[in-house]
Amino acid sequence: MQKVLAVDNDLFFLDFIRDLLAEAGYAVETAEDGLSALHVLESFTPDIMLVDLIMPNIDGKRLCKILRRMEHLNHTRIIILSAAAKEESIDAVALGVEKIIAKGPLQVMGENILTVLKQEAEPTAFSTAVEVLTADNIRERGITRELLSTKKHFELILERMTEGVLEITAGGKIVYANRVACLLTGLPEEKLLGLDFLQLFSLKDRLWVEKKMTEIRREEDGSMGEEILVLTKYLVIMDLLGIKGDEGKRIVILNDVTERKKLEESIIRSERLAATGQLAASIAHQINSPLQGITALLSVMKECGADDSDFSGNIRLLEGAFESIRETVRKLLDLNRPGQAEKQLVNIHEIIRDTVSLVGTHLRQADIKARLNFHKESIYLNASPQELAHVFLNLINNAVEAISAEKDRAMGKCGGEITIGTKQDKDLLVIEISDSGPGISEDNLNRIFDAFYTKKGNLGMGIGLAVCKSVIEKHGGAIEAIKKADCGATFRISLPLKK
Repeated sequence: MQKVLAVDNDLFFLDFIRDLLAEAGYAVETAEDGLSALHVLESFTPDIMLVDLIMPNIDGKRLCKILRRMEHLNHTRIIILSAAAKEESIDAVALGVEKIIAKGPLQVMGENILTVLKQEAEPTAFSTAVEVLTADNIRERGITRELLSTKKHFELILERMTEGVLEITAGGKIVYANRVACLLTGLPEEKLLGLDFLQLFSLKDRLWVEKKMTEIRREEDGSMGEEILVLTKYLVIMDLLGIKGDEGKRIVILNDVTERKKLEESIIRSERLAATGQLAASIAHQINSPLQGITALLSVMKECGADDSDFSGNIRLLEGAFESIRETVRKLLDLNRPGQAEKQLVNIHEIIRDTVSLVGTHLRQADIKARLNFHKESIYLNASPQELAHVFLNLINNAVEAISAEKDRAMGKCGGEITIGTKQDKDLLVIEISDSGPGISEDNLNRIFDAFYTKKGNLGMGIGLAVCKSVIEKHGGAIEAIKKADCGATFRISLPLKK
């Protein structure tokens, strides 16, 4: 016995189909709209489906597209059965439709349905040229064509909107999604339709959205405020529009604010860096003046006590200490005015190798291996070798400190390794420096490049990464910190290649 699923929002018509096909020996199930059909298909696999075109809660065209992406329905034949079949332009191939039958007088329509279903027993009887089966006395209706044309115009506008648009039922099921909504959620239309709206959000956001939706009455429009919600990799704010007299349905407007938030954070970071840079320059100036006098005095003292080895040794210790102070002052000045080293065509692999060699002793003492995964060919770009070497040295030293501080290392959880890789991505050079340390918490990811922000306590000033970011951005690039899934962290640098 062949199984048939009829999908139509006309209950009288569903009763007619059920009686007609049951009498002809078919097993029949019915659904009042596309959403209900998807629910029925969870437990019923039909041989044939009769689908109306114009229905609420997922129309016929969208339902057909969803059905043709469901593997267990590969052998199910879809037949369009609609009163708008004469007026509607239907791309049967794109929809995966076998036949199209126009609704009309019940007797003629019933004969057409039974004829098509009998042909199903002979697969070769279905041709690639799909014709519309209809009664002779049915003509195109102007009002129907006008309504369909208006519907298409609205759909075209919705698809071109920059906001994401969702339609949800009173039960929270998604029954419409435009192109941008699919992009923001990261789901294709066939997977998005029929999904519970709240499942799009994390648990934290889900509870907030559910609360706000409860507060806003169903037939009212309401703003969800400026609360930022996370959808995959996008940040959105949401508005809710009620549809009066439409069974509690709602329209959800999703506004993508990802770039806006990035811009705001960039402006705040720039202002903070400028302010801290000016403060740092002022402090450095106050330190530099007496430091020069002390350094000159030490030189005189060194000459006077040249015959006393102990005295000379102590002077050298003082000189080393003041040299350390001078280096700190230089770093403070870099915050306000990054180095102006001359740029030239450089081989990035050579700079990285030289930097790793420079810290080779440090790595061996810490029992840390450095692994280089370079692009198969040498990569050249226009840059300051001194400044890039300073960036790599800072990142490698940070990685060594992170691994050395990893308490679980003794248990062999992550090991002790730094990996430096390069690759070419179109017109960009991508450098990734990864370590096997404890990683970076989510709270620190957004602040790690802020000046004077440090998690090292008294061991650091918090300006190293701020200077690195300044240098990379001066080279027209970008640097980001990424938390690895298992353990450790990765710093990714992107730099434009020389054209």
